[in-house]
Amino acid sequence: MQEKVVQKEAMPGFLQRLIGTAGTIAPVRQPSGHYLLKPVARADEVALDFPFLYYSAKEYLLPPGEPVLQFGRREGKPFVTPETDTEELILIGLHPCDLNAIWTYDAFFTADQKDDDNFLARRRHMTIVGLDCAKPCDEYSFCADMKTDVAQGGYDALLTDIGEAYFARAATKRGEKLLADMPAATAKHRAALADLAKARPQKFPKRIEFDTAELPRRLEGSYDSLVWTAVARRCYSCGSCVLVCPTCFCFDLKDRLSLNLADGQRERWWDGCMLHAFAEVSGGENFRRERHERLRHRMFRKGKYIAEQIGRPGCVGCGRCDRACTSKISIVATYNQLKGGA
Repeated sequence: MQEKVVQKEAMPGFLQRLIGTAGTIAPVRQPSGHYLLKPVARADEVALDFPFLYYSAKEYLLPPGEPVLQFGRREGKPFVTPETDTEELILIGLHPCDLNAIWTYDAFFTADQKDDDNFLARRRHMTIVGLDCAKPCDEYSFCADMKTDVAQGGYDALLTDIGEAYFARAATKRGEKLLADMPAATAKHRAALADLAKARPQKFPKRIEFDTAELPRRLEGSYDSLVWTAVARRCYSCGSCVLVCPTCFCFDLKDRLSLNLADGQRERWWDGCMLHAFAEVSGGENFRRERHERLRHRMFRKGKYIAEQIGRPGCVGCGRCDRACTSKISIVATYNQLKGGA
C-alpha cells in the first residue's frame, strides 16, 4: 500500500487537480447547516471538516431510478440493448462507515456469480477518496460496535488528518495515480498515524451491550419476540430508515412502453422492505402485511441475513436510520432489548 502525505496548505491544490480530471462529488455545507454530497467545481466548495453526511453515497452507486435496457422491434426483429453508465466520477470525503457500505455493495453485486452489469460499469468508472474519522460523528453513531470505524475497503485512497498534514494511503492503482505527485510519508508521519490508531478505541465507545459477532445468533433466537410488536406500534412504515441506509439496495423493475407500443425501456427504482407493498405479489397476497413483520425483516437483514451471505453485517453503524426515524425508533435500543433472545 503506497503511503504519501498531503500538507494542509497543499490540500486545495490537490482537490482542484482531482476536480479537473472528472465529475466530482464531495461534502458541501448547506444553508441549513447539514452536509450533503454534491457536485463541486472548485476546491473551496469542499468541506472536509463535516461531522456527518445526512445521506450516503448510495445514489451515486445505485441511482434512485435508472434505465437498464431498451427493448422493442426493428424491421420486424426483436432487440434488447443494455444501458450502462460510463461517466468518470470521483467521490471525495467518505467516512469509514460509508466506505464499508461500498464494500458491502461491491460484495453483494458480485455475489453468487450474478454480477450486476449496471453497478459494475459505474464502479469501474468511479474513484473514491475516503476520509478517516478521529471520533464518532455524533451520539447516533455506533460504528465501533459494527467494527466499521476503520475502513476495510471500498476506497482507492484514504486520507487521515494527522495534524499538520493528511496521511494518504493508496489501496489501488487508481489511488496511486491520484497521489503520484505527493511526497512520501516519513517515519514521523507514520508515528503520528500510529498514535491516532492507539487512541481510537477510547474515542469510539460501544453502544450495543454485547459483541455484535453474536448478533445473527441472537436474532435467530428472537424471531418470535414480543419486542417486534411493541416497537412497531410506533412505526409509520414511512420508509425513511431504508431511504437513508447506505447498505439498503433493494429495487423494483418496471417496463415502460412507448406510445407506439413497439418499443420501450426497462427501469429500476429504489424499493424498501418497510413499505407496505414491498412483499406483495400477484393476487394481493402480502408476505409481510403487518408492521412488526416488516420491522423485524429489516433488522434481521441488517444484522443477520447479509452477514450470512457476504461475511459482514449489513449495518455499518452510521446511525442514519435513528436520525431519520420520524417516531424515534432506534436500531441500537432494539438490538439491546433482544440481548436475552439467544
